[in-house]
Parts: sequence; structure tokens; C-alpha cells
Amino acid sequence: MAEQQQNPLVQHLVSSNNNLNKKVDKLAEALETLTLSEDLKEYIGIQIAGIKQEGARQDYKVKDLEPYDGKTQKLRSWLTAANLQLVNKGVEGEERKVRFVSGYFRGRAWHWFEPILRESDGSGIRSDRRAEGRG
Repeated sequence: MAEQQQNPLVQHLVSSNNNLNKKVDKLAEALETLTLSEDLKEYIGIQIAGIKQEGARQDYKVKDLEPYDGKTQKLRSWLTAANLQLVNKGVEGEERKVRFVSGYFRGRAWHWFEPILRESDGSGIRSDRRAEGRG
């Protein structure tokens, strides 16, 4: 998949993740400009560092992502859950993210996405998702 032609889903996921990281960084910067006692600054700094470290850890169990069929769930809510899965599972790279998330498409969502995947794949391999219980 071409880097320049990003799927709107991927753009949303990347944007959400980047926004969260920016907010944590802004909080850390704001801490530096506060006129608080040094002890309080140090305590808050330790808390922020702990939040960053905890977010990077992957030793906690997260509920698996529910399949998305385009009917039973709101897209925005599902995209938020998908973004959490991408971060928690350490999926990196635009193509890997798209392939990971699309693996959870079913029904209408899969039928919409499948031609896009085939076109970008160029492999000519026919995938019959109904045989796999996805149709």
C-alpha cells in the first residue's frame, strides 16, 4: 500500500495516538513553567514518567477487539477500541496497521474493504471470506 494514499481509518488512528502523545508532552512542558515548590514538581514529574512507562508496558490483559460489520456498532467507538489494540499489541507501520484492523472487518465492512485490499495487494489471490465465516 502506498504511503501517500493512507486509508482514512489509519489516518484517524495515527492522529488519535499522536494527539495523546502531544497532550502528555504538553503537560510535561507546562510542569516546567509552573511556580511550584521543587518537591511538588519532582513528584508530578515522577507521576508523568510513570504514566508514560505504564502505557509502554504490555503485561496487562486487554479485551480482544470485537469484529466490525458496519451495522451493529458506531464507527467512532470501534475506531477508538481498534486504536487501543494497535498500541497495546505494538503494531507499527501503516500497512501493518491497516491489515491488522481489516482482519476484524465482517459483513458490509469487509465487502467494502476487500476490493481495496485486492487492488493494493496486487497478488491476484482470491480470498473467499464466507468460507472463513466472515461473510
